[in-house]
Amino acid sequence: MKKCNYDRCKNQIDKSKVYCSRKCSMLGNKSIHGATKLLYTTNPSKCIKCNINMDFKHRHTKCCKQCRATIAQKFNCPICNALIKRGPAVVNKSKSGNQFCSRSCAATYNNRQRRKSHRSKIEIKFFDMLKSKFPNLDIIPNDKTMLDGLEVDIAIPSLHLAIEWNGIIHFKPIYGQEKLFATQQRDAEKLKLATNKNINLIVISDHVSNQQIVDESFNQICTLIKSIQSTI
Repeated sequence: MKKCNYDRCKNQIDKSKVYCSRKCSMLGNKSIHGATKLLYTTNPSKCIKCNINMDFKHRHTKCCKQCRATIAQKFNCPICNALIKRGPAVVNKSKSGNQFCSRSCAATYNNRQRRKSHRSKIEIKFFDMLKSKFPNLDIIPNDKTMLDGLEVDIAIPSLHLAIEWNGIIHFKPIYGQEKLFATQQRDAEKLKLATNKNINLIVISDHVSNQQIVDESFNQICTLIKSIQSTI
């Protein structure tokens, strides 16, 4: 007789054997996954709600399968209205407060929430240049009041002046022909409404987004603002 080869085991075994059991063999050979599974199944955790032993596949949860089924909440997907069930852990992770039936529906929802107020760097730079040049003017970014809810990139209400910085997506189907058509329809609606409200809507067509177009546009707008101010 001799001692089991696993250093923490005190069992005596035949000289022809190395380990006294499969468990000691896994632990002695450092088979982490197998040893963990074996230890877990021999010493299972208990559900904190009903005190039932949990099996190995639920080792990372606090409740057993039966309890999770009873505390799962029902939701309707905000995109396709499909009925879904989600446990407390999943519900608490949601930043929007919504639960989706699939990644596709989640992506659709997030795309709908994107607003034009997520301005490009070049648009922000242009706005900052105007604010620096005319500190006494009330210059508003992403205004929705001048055109009755339609957003303009820069608004100067005191001068009845609005500025739209239209990038490449206003001229080419970067995101598809349908998206381009909708964008151009909205642009046309803004121009029509601005004309009816006697608002001077200046559209800057930016196909390349470089410093040259920023400087040229800035000089033109500065000249226009000074011209309007001289007539007031």
